[in-house]
Amino acid sequence: MPIATYSQSGAPTSGTSEVQLLTIGGTPTGGTFVLAYRGQTTTNIAWSATNSTLLANITAALEALSTIGAGNVVLAVGTLTAGIGTITITFQGTLARMSVLPITVSVIALTGTAPTVAITVTTEGIDASQSGAAKGSLLVDIVTAQIYRNAGTTAAPIWQLITASPQTVEVKTADYTIVAPDDNEKLFTNEGAGGTVTFALPAATVGQRYHFVVKAAQELRIDPNGSQTIALDTGVQQAAGKYITANAIGERITVECVKAGEWDTSNPVGTWGVEP
Repeated sequence: MPIATYSQSGAPTSGTSEVQLLTIGGTPTGGTFVLAYRGQTTTNIAWSATNSTLLANITAALEALSTIGAGNVVLAVGTLTAGIGTITITFQGTLARMSVLPITVSVIALTGTAPTVAITVTTEGIDASQSGAAKGSLLVDIVTAQIYRNAGTTAAPIWQLITASPQTVEVKTADYTIVAPDDNEKLFTNEGAGGTVTFALPAATVGQRYHFVVKAAQELRIDPNGSQTIALDTGVQQAAGKYITANAIGERITVECVKAGEWDTSNPVGTWGVEP
């Protein structure tokens, strides 16, 4: 199965799981309270002076909501003592690493002296980039041409940098003839030209290497010129003078010379074609 490739402007984020704080105040002695999330309300949650029992009661009630679901929140004692104080609610599972709505307090039916229940957000959830991307998928930052791989899961991607961009970036809006050795190891991109941008390679001399990334939704061509040839993907040299091309933002490739007069390609991302 081919590896899925995504692109975006800017570095990806692995996201942040939201943490909310439930605070029970006053001096409750019994009774119940009700919480709500995304239009659904829990059953009556029995208060208990036993911390573990209270946490279990709240967890069961929240996970029974279809808008949350089993295993998608984890509760922990903050300052809770004998059922009074704070409890952290951390979103996890399919609700991890994403922006979620706050849980609210729907009903307070506690007994005792001035009992209260309140919920605040202590850590805002942040959506992970390209949530839903399978593990092993690639993501290209079209600004820096850096490539990241999802080392996490489909529900909670963790984007790890696997290749840094070359030191020098050259943005071209018109055809350009690459100069050897001055342009060696440079990254070339097209941007805002409104038409095809062709990069003409110099005479193929061993040791030369150039990097290309499509930054604008227009055709980017890499032309070996004259009698020189270029190999694409399979390592088989194409007919002399045939260019290679791509036109989708985020597609990238490295072109290098390992044998005089011939160009090879490596690290292709996206779909690169050959001149008809």
